[in-house]
Amino acid sequence: MTEKQPKVTPEYFTERDGVLAFAQLINRLRFIWRETTNADMGVDGQVEHTDEEGQCTGRVIAIQIKAGASYFLKGDAEFIYFYPEEKHRNYWRNFPVPVIVALVAPDRQAVFWIDARRYLRSPLTSSEKAIRIPRANKLKIATKQQLFESYGPTENTLLSPEQVLREILIRKHLAPSYKISYLELFSLGIIDMGTKLFFSMSVCMEIVERHAAKLKVGVLCGSAEHQFIDGYIDFLISQNLIYYDYSEYIMDSKERGLQPIFICPFTHRGRQLIDLMQKWSGDSSAIHESFLTLANPGEISSRLGRMEKIAKRIQKQLGDRNI
Repeated sequence: MTEKQPKVTPEYFTERDGVLAFAQLINRLRFIWRETTNADMGVDGQVEHTDEEGQCTGRVIAIQIKAGASYFLKGDAEFIYFYPEEKHRNYWRNFPVPVIVALVAPDRQAVFWIDARRYLRSPLTSSEKAIRIPRANKLKIATKQQLFESYGPTENTLLSPEQVLREILIRKHLAPSYKISYLELFSLGIIDMGTKLFFSMSVCMEIVERHAAKLKVGVLCGSAEHQFIDGYIDFLISQNLIYYDYSEYIMDSKERGLQPIFICPFTHRGRQLIDLMQKWSGDSSAIHESFLTLANPGEISSRLGRMEKIAKRIQKQLGDRNI
């Protein structure tokens, strides 16, 4: 009689095939793969984003890998239908970073993926039993940055505080019907003793309307104006100035057609920027704290006037006549 020995199942090798295929692809994308070595309770590992110069960015997403022909039998010509257990749905929905579900094709030549956390949080899809993964959603070099979309823009390198300050000075929307700048949005959004940043379209419109009244023109807010605001929020995230769940912004803008309202803590870099603005402006009280709403016309006019003076002082410190 043959002695019994530990036995490995075919499912084990299928799962390992999937993990190894995914790890190899991530390596080709020049991202960092960290496989979960202890208890796998709903994620198989993490991927960290690296920039074009190979520098680690600290932007991490969680990965759940599934391999096997059975996963590709459910769905239609456009989508693969993936049915996670309720415990995993809850786990991914509440996870602190984006959770990517990656389905490895049986031939291991393709990986189909979706941001499961965003799918489960979205008001449009959260009630669906299946997570519908587009068959067009294949992970490859051309789409690698999309993995980190919910984390925010990844293509920009971090600038020095001086360079960031220069950028918020020069980025302006100059149309008389919608005159506004990053400096105004940033400075007038500082609250809670300089520890948090507030943003809403009501503050934007109050700034715009005050400029328009001064110029005696009407206010116009179209796609170009919304793109300017989108650029401001992307700049805050890409330069790591605030702590903000970018996936909420994506759902607001893409699914609800809304501009967000948020109050976010400043990062260390954000606080460095405020300190530099105060130092170079020569007025520590001017860039210190604003209000959630600027209902008093005299108050906002006064602050905008002070912003113009501050901008000139900072421009002088930067020594750049082109600003």
